[in-house]
Amino acid sequence: MGHNEGGVLEVKPGQAHGGTATTQSAATSYSYYILIVLMLGNTCAFLDRSIISVLLPQLKHELHLGDASLGFLSGFAFTACYVLFGLPLSALAERTSRRNIVGVSVALWSVMTALCGRVASFGQLVLLRIGVGIGEAGMTPSAHSLISDLFPPERRGTAVSIYTIGIHLGIFTGLALGGYLAEHYGWRKTFFFISLPGIVIALLVFLTVVEPARGRRERISFAGPQYQSFPKVIQLLWTDRSLRYTMLGTTFCSFVTFGLGAWLPSFLVRSHSLTVAQAGLILGVASGLGGLIGTLVGGVLSDRFSERNPHWRLWIVAVALMIFPVAVLVLLHTASIAVIGVAAMSSTLFTAVHKAPTSAVTLNLTPPRMRARATALTLFLTNLLGGGLGPLIVGGVSDALRPTFGADSLRYALITIAFFALASAFFYFVAGRYLGIAGHPSAAAEKSATEAPG
Repeated sequence: MGHNEGGVLEVKPGQAHGGTATTQSAATSYSYYILIVLMLGNTCAFLDRSIISVLLPQLKHELHLGDASLGFLSGFAFTACYVLFGLPLSALAERTSRRNIVGVSVALWSVMTALCGRVASFGQLVLLRIGVGIGEAGMTPSAHSLISDLFPPERRGTAVSIYTIGIHLGIFTGLALGGYLAEHYGWRKTFFFISLPGIVIALLVFLTVVEPARGRRERISFAGPQYQSFPKVIQLLWTDRSLRYTMLGTTFCSFVTFGLGAWLPSFLVRSHSLTVAQAGLILGVASGLGGLIGTLVGGVLSDRFSERNPHWRLWIVAVALMIFPVAVLVLLHTASIAVIGVAAMSSTLFTAVHKAPTSAVTLNLTPPRMRARATALTLFLTNLLGGGLGPLIVGGVSDALRPTFGADSLRYALITIAFFALASAFFYFVAGRYLGIAGHPSAAAEKSATEAPG
C-alpha cells in the first residue's frame, strides 16, 4: 500500500484494506461490497430526486404555488445545478479522493433533502433543491471512476449495470413510498424520512470504503498527482472514433428517453382517457421493470458477447435500439391498456440496454485520470441536449400537427422519437466497428495515461 493525493490510501493489486495480501476471491468480494454501497447511494440519489414530483400537490396547496413555480422547482432548479456542477466536481475527483467526494455528496444531498421539510417559502425550497442538485452532481462521475479500479475491463459492463439499477430502484421507491408517506405524514416529514437512508450510506462510505489505486486494473502506476486538462479530455473523446460515435449514440438515445418520459403520461391521459393516477401507476411499474431488466441485460450481455467479438459490446445496443421502434409503434397504436403496459415496459427495456455498455466503453477507452470527467461530460450532453431538446421537439411537432389531428396530435408526434432511436442505433453500430480489443484501453488512451505530466 501507499499514500497518494494528499494522504489518500492507495491499494495495490493483490491488496485489500487490511494492509495484507489477500486472495483474488476476497478482493473481488470487497469490490462487490463497494459496488453495492455505491448502488445504494445511487438509489438514494434518485429517491431524493424523484420524491419532489409526488409532493407537488401538497407543496402547491400549502405554499400557494403556481404550476410554473412547481415546474421550475422540479425541473430547472435541480437539473441546471446538477449539470453545471458535475464538470468541476468530476475534475476534483481526478485530483483527490473519489471516496471522499462520494461520501460528502451523499451527505450533502441527504441533509439538503431533510431541510426541505423545514422551509417557510418557495425561495428557501429552491435553494435547498439547488443544494440537492449540487450534491448529486458529484456522485456518478466519482462512482464510475471507482468502479473502473475495482473491476477489470471485461467485467465493467456488468459492474456498471449493477450501479445503474439504483436509478430505477430509486425512482420506483420514490413514487411508491413517497406517496404513502405523503398521505399519512405530510410533505414535511416525508422529506425527513426520505433523507435518512442517505445519511446511513454516507457513513458506510466513510467508515468502510477504501480508495483503490488509480489504474490498478490496467497495472498502470501513478506515483504522484498527474492530471490532464479538460481540453485534453474533450480531444480524446472526439479523436478516438469509438468514443466519438458512442457519445453521439448516447446523446441521440437521450432524446428518446427524455422525450418519451416527458410526454407518455400526457398521451395516455389525452388519447386513452386515463386519469393521471392510472397513467402514473401503469408507467411507473412498466418503466421500473423495463429499466431494471434492460440495464442488467445490457451490462451482462455486453460483457459476455464482447469476449468472443469485441464489436458486440456496442452492437448489442444497436440491435436493441433498432427493435425499439416496433415496441413504441405498438404502444402508440394499440387500444388495449394491458398491451400498453407491456409495450411501455419493452420500450424502456430496449433503451435501458445502452446505459452500461456506454459507460463501460467510456471507462475502458479513457485513462484513469480522465474517467470521472468523461462520465461528467456524457451526463452534461445527455441532460442538456436530450433533457432540454427531446421534450421540446415532441411538443413542437405535436403543436404543428394539432390542426390536422386535434387532441390526438401527440400520438403522431411521439413517433418522431423512433427516428432518434434509429439514428442512435447507427452511431452505436459505427462505434462498435471501430472498437478495438474487447475490454481493454485503446493504445492512445493507455499512452496518454502513462505519459501524463507528473
